[in-house]
Amino acid sequence: MKNLLFLIFLFPSLQGIGQSQTKSALFLGNSYTYSNNMPQIVQLIALSVGDTLNYDLNAPGGYTMGGHYSNAVSLQKLSIGNWDYVVLQDQSLFPTVMNYNYDIPRAVDSLCKDYNPCATVLFYMTWGRKNGGFGSTSWPYPATYLGMDSLLQLRYRTMAQMNQSEVSPVGAVWRYIREHHPDIELYQPDESHPSFEGSYAIGMCFYTSIFRKDPTPVTKNYMIPDTTADKIKRAVKLVVFDSLPKWGIGEYDYLKNDSCDNKTSLQEFEQEAVSVYPNPVQDILKFEMDSQSHQGLEIYNLLGIKVREFEASEQKEYDLKDLKTGYYFIRFKDNPTKSLKFRKE
Repeated sequence: MKNLLFLIFLFPSLQGIGQSQTKSALFLGNSYTYSNNMPQIVQLIALSVGDTLNYDLNAPGGYTMGGHYSNAVSLQKLSIGNWDYVVLQDQSLFPTVMNYNYDIPRAVDSLCKDYNPCATVLFYMTWGRKNGGFGSTSWPYPATYLGMDSLLQLRYRTMAQMNQSEVSPVGAVWRYIREHHPDIELYQPDESHPSFEGSYAIGMCFYTSIFRKDPTPVTKNYMIPDTTADKIKRAVKLVVFDSLPKWGIGEYDYLKNDSCDNKTSLQEFEQEAVSVYPNPVQDILKFEMDSQSHQGLEIYNLLGIKVREFEASEQKEYDLKDLKTGYYFIRFKDNPTKSLKFRKE
């Protein structure tokens, strides 16, 4: 039954195959994201078959996924809203530690969806280092390529499933290429970052994950030999396109409401309908609204937990001095698809 439901919900997106599409994506990661200008590779791949990818990124070197939770640049780019996809990538070693904290991807995933309720969060599954990472007597698995890569695949898939999000399975594509085409060098000499061929494989994986299209017609080969590009495209078709349900791609489309077809960014909503001040707030939060009253409002923290509820009233001032410091979202009961973000100091 689950597979049948998946096909039903995925069907509308499959009808777009063969037609030109325009998507927008925000990439939040680190050097594995910006190496060889990977998002631009995805953009050029899409362009070669008539599709358009508009993108932005914030990818400081060595950054963790949790770092983006409070990074001012990441928050500003998220607040623009209207992203079709938000791509999340953790530091290459973090997901392989013995007691990886899944609360971190949960919080960042929630943050992305609060800013962009119509966006799909796409977890960027990275790859094992060429000869493994760092292990210990009690936790030896990351010390080899297969051990490290297996941990990364397991944990990125778990992140996505826990948050009803999707995976771009780059690590799985790399493993297939390593096993079936060992002549293709995916790594830079540091045995960690991607070569041009590695970045092309990443770009093909993201193109297929975002546009949900067969990658083999792509004509952009990004400075690598045609025979190598063809091997990579066939690998991506087999691992990704032929197995979309395995990576959750399209599985949660049904969770988005009908208003997502006519998306309005948080920023636009704030400008057109209502604003809050002061922001950040210390004690009393005030509103300026077009209407004279509302049907009540709720306040949520970044984990999606409701922390306050106010009934319908013409009141436009709310005492929040007992809230903990942090970011919160306001949702109006008469317009639950819209939200406002504020910080409590």
